[in-house]
Amino acid sequence: MRDVMTQTILRINTIETHVPSGITIMEAARQTGITIPSLCQVRGNKSTESCGLCIVEVEGLSKPVLSCSTLISEGLVVTTDSPELKKIRQERLAALAQTHFGDCKAPCNLT
Repeated sequence: MRDVMTQTILRINTIETHVPSGITIMEAARQTGITIPSLCQVRGNKSTESCGLCIVEVEGLSKPVLSCSTLISEGLVVTTDSPELKKIRQERLAALAQTHFGDCKAPCNLT
């Protein structure tokens, strides 16, 4: 007997997509070719804390949600880019920059 993966239908930025069930909004967006800003999920690496930049709007909810931790559901309608999301992301990025002290290492220093 063949294992058939269950698919979920949702809409991201007016694009209807069919993706595997049980994944996050961020994963569904990536599979659809849509990029959601994020600093805590870069090149397959995940941080233990959310950067807060991956927020999206979900129809029917009054506040944006984190796309990296919100699971998809059938019929979900998601907006990844709006003036309100841009404003919140700019504020969050400014807050992150205030506590960043240049402790990153260049890739050439990590090898």
